Amino acid sequence: GGGKRYWLTVGIPTVPRKGDVDYLSTTVETILADMPADASDPLYGRVRVTVMNNRPGRHPVYDRVKARYAGDAKAGLYLEFIDNPGTYVDPNPELPDPDDLNNPSNRPGREVRQQTCDVVTMVEHASPLSDLFLFMEDDFRVCPHLLRATEYTTAKASAVQPDWLAVRYSYGMNGVVMRAADLGPFTAYLRKHVAAAAARPAVAGVGGGVAGGGAAAGGRAAADGVQAEPPGPHRQDELLRSEAGAAQVAGVLRVHGVGVEPLGRGEVRPGAVRTHGPLAVQLAGGQL
Repeated sequence: GGGKRYWLTVGIPTVPRKGDVDYLSTTVETILADMPADASDPLYGRVRVTVMNNRPGRHPVYDRVKARYAGDAKAGLYLEFIDNPGTYVDPNPELPDPDDLNNPSNRPGREVRQQTCDVVTMVEHASPLSDLFLFMEDDFRVCPHLLRATEYTTAKASAVQPDWLAVRYSYGMNGVVMRAADLGPFTAYLRKHVAAAAARPAVAGVGGGVAGGGAAAGGRAAADGVQAEPPGPHRQDELLRSEAGAAQVAGVLRVHGVGVEPLGRGEVRPGAVRTHGPLAVQLAGGQL
């Protein structure tokens, strides 16, 4: 980036899959296809897609995808391939893994704690680069017009609910847009509770409007006139709920008709977000 300030950074952490299954190629292909190629476009060169390899030296799919785009002019404008520097690792490696069949507090094990550390590393690397940050994973394809939808919905959100916290297009850790100014409290929360709270439900809480997201993002209260998304399939961590109390995420807007959808076994998994229906940001009093 050379100190350049971007409008949006898309963060894609990646890890190798069993049998070196390649989801990353489709993820990168679809998001690069959505980037403007016309230099007269207002968003030309104003988006940075950061693909962070969380297993340096042990991720051949990442190495192939990185090599594929070497020397590509459009990729050079938008894509950044970096290895996780390993500056933040599990601070509690001595903790035993929980029993997955008897874990009522949903305490994370070593692998999940390291995932949380990797999310913090990604966000802290990327957030100073731009005004907005979009959480993505390496096994989701980008639906057409995501960039335009993000421009439209964030502008509308700022007009209707200036204190909005997140705009959400999908579920889990995918398709959640946050402003850079809100990422500091969020990563501080993850650092504080890395041994007790996983990043995935915390991001889901911020993006989904469930109790706990408010605590993770600075304890904002619910905003009048905004309809938060109901809790999804991921059960929210008890610690997040206890710290948030009755607080809900302020200004979480759910976007329908555009987003990102998961990849797996050569097909889109059930429940994927599809590009159908009108683009709409749902509010308590109607739609944008």
